[in-house]
Amino acid sequence: MVFTNLGRAYQAEKNYDLALQNHVNALNIKLKILPPDHPRLARSYVFIGNVYADKQEFDLAFANYQNALNIQLKSLPDSSISIGVTFHRIGQVCVKTGKYQSAVENFRRADHIYKLSLPSNHQRLLQLKLDCATLEDHMTQS
Repeated sequence: MVFTNLGRAYQAEKNYDLALQNHVNALNIKLKILPPDHPRLARSYVFIGNVYADKQEFDLAFANYQNALNIQLKSLPDSSISIGVTFHRIGQVCVKTGKYQSAVENFRRADHIYKLSLPSNHQRLLQLKLDCATLEDHMTQS
């Protein structure tokens, strides 16, 4: 928990190398003590993916989000907000890397989960709408 909090603090300060170091330390500890499909491992992979996304290292962000999603799909209910968030983040990375059809698919899955669990004015739904508009702009310019 301490490493995770340090990682988030360093990320907020845009000190991505120290953020990554602390998130990886947290993940390594969790890998030693938790079963391989524990949701806390997924959370660590999401945090690591977030740092890589901030660093514009989208392939590494995608890989970590995918690791998180694989764990979440095994360990959480289908309507879990955490799964929706991970689909959303994968979609964001797909937009940044020009994989627009994958972005559409991931945004649709996030939207489905969000609509099951969140009020219509929730920040996550609003952000998803903005991201879909950005995606639409990219697709019409291509």
